[in-house]
Amino acid sequence: MKSKLTTRIPILLSAFVCPGAGQFVQKRRLAGTVYAAGFLVGFFWFMLRTLKIIICFYRMAFDAAYNPETPNVAALLPPIALASLFYVINLFDVTIAQYRMGTTQQPINTDVLTSEEHQDKPQGTSEAYSE
Repeated sequence: MKSKLTTRIPILLSAFVCPGAGQFVQKRRLAGTVYAAGFLVGFFWFMLRTLKIIICFYRMAFDAAYNPETPNVAALLPPIALASLFYVINLFDVTIAQYRMGTTQQPINTDVLTSEEHQDKPQGTSEAYSE
């Protein structure tokens, strides 16, 4: 029987390491690639936009002759939305897939004899005791 931590590893990887990592653990490589690529595109797009704004502010602070337009902070919204969308959909997908994998596993055999029943079992028989 798997422990709760091992069944949650794909979810934790997708939540804290990189979206798509959990799908790779679940051996769903296409889904993992799509989620990882979508999130990383949005993340790097966001980082480039942020870097442009930071550079603009530093140039305004240190270069008196530099007079740019006001940086457009609203330009950060589309990349954040893209990365967040892939992140949230990824978490739902990895959680649902992990739940489905957990429910399709073989059930635990509950027909095993308890210690009291084992004492009542006739000697020399290899089959389960039945009344």
